[in-house]
Amino acid sequence: MQDTIVIKEHNYRIKKMNAIELLSMQSQISFKSAKQSQSCYSQMLERIEVKCQDSWLPVKEEGKEIYYPNGIEFDLEVIQELIGFFMKWLKEVFQKSNVLK
Repeated sequence: MQDTIVIKEHNYRIKKMNAIELLSMQSQISFKSAKQSQSCYSQMLERIEVKCQDSWLPVKEEGKEIYYPNGIEFDLEVIQELIGFFMKWLKEVFQKSNVLK
């Protein structure tokens, strides 16, 4: 299962989450309205980190409109790639847990 990706010379990774956080993510995924979709995407970006120099920072700071790297919130291509990366990773996590049952 891939938990890192390089996009436009930036390294991204999925933030470490415990089982409760993962289960809550599964229940939060809803695309029935624009508001629900926006909330879901924000939560995903808050759980993806980007390497900036020697530190890993969240792509989106939780509950704030602060993004790293600077200006990424306006780069549709990168945001789409990150959301797709997170969704694929999440799907693999839950498929793997279903197999273990």
